[in-house]
Amino acid sequence: LALIIITAHLVLAQWGRVYNDDFDSYHDFEHLPGRILLFIRILSGLIMIAASIHTRSRTKDAALGRFYTIFGIVGTVWFQGLPLVTWICGWAVPFHLRHPMVTFYNSVCQSLTLIFLTWLVVSNSSPFHKLSRVKEEKGGMNLTDSLSNNNTSFWKLGKTKIRLD
Repeated sequence: LALIIITAHLVLAQWGRVYNDDFDSYHDFEHLPGRILLFIRILSGLIMIAASIHTRSRTKDAALGRFYTIFGIVGTVWFQGLPLVTWICGWAVPFHLRHPMVTFYNSVCQSLTLIFLTWLVVSNSSPFHKLSRVKEEKGGMNLTDSLSNNNTSFWKLGKTKIRLD
């Protein structure tokens, strides 16, 4: 999947140079390759929210379910931020200010969502942080137990455990 995304990005960037040799024209999203990139972002955001809803429906822990809801919403905002900022700047900002405004507001949106996602995962009070270890606890539930069936086995390599489904 990562290789497909990288290849698509390279193809779209080179295709954008057909319209204008300036590399920054690709990031103005004024022509077809830029609009295809925005469509890919919108589609990725929809896949993100669908996957988080599906994962939440499979979890047995209510706190972890809330984590997946917040994770899905913030992740979707991250994906949808660029198309939304580009659309708003396209009709509300004069042409000569459009590129700097898209760059600035998209950077703010991306930074805030990444900071929030980082906090969501590494915060000690996060349900994900509490359940994200594979360590067995007496009577407790961990992330592995929360998402898998009871037929899970592990390979042990020293202190490392690898889950096998």
